[in-house]
Amino acid sequence: MRLAPSQWNAWYMAGQCCRFLNNIDGAIQHLSRAAELKRDEPSIFLALGIAFQLNTQSDKAIMAFRRAIEIDSDYELAYNSLALTQRTSGELDKALYNYDAGAKALARRIVKAMRNSRSNPILKIAKRLGNYGSNMQAMLRCIWVAVQKASKALLG
Repeated sequence: MRLAPSQWNAWYMAGQCCRFLNNIDGAIQHLSRAAELKRDEPSIFLALGIAFQLNTQSDKAIMAFRRAIEIDSDYELAYNSLALTQRTSGELDKALYNYDAGAKALARRIVKAMRNSRSNPILKIAKRLGNYGSNMQAMLRCIWVAVQKASKALLG
């Protein structure tokens, strides 16, 4: 880092490398520095939260995941990690709420991606069948039900 002390992505990558090498203290140190340098990058806060999770620092993990969600309200991975931390901490109601919020965020991301892709096969079929709007809604309902069932299964 001597060559690039102000480049957040170098600190982020160093933190991720430390985490994958099971050097959690190093991961927290490097990811914290990345977060100081780039306060609006949700992936930094997700990685930092995971490092805190692995270091059994649930309160700090929850704060990091909430920051990631504050930056990007459709960041389903942060919702999922937040819910997992809450579940392992015994906060089942909060966990269920955040699994649900994550499922909704995922559905929003899927819709955005589909709307931005002209080659999307689901959209081609929906257009061919007509009544484009209701087909999209039906598809989203199916996705939503599947994600809700998966969330409930995770909570046992």
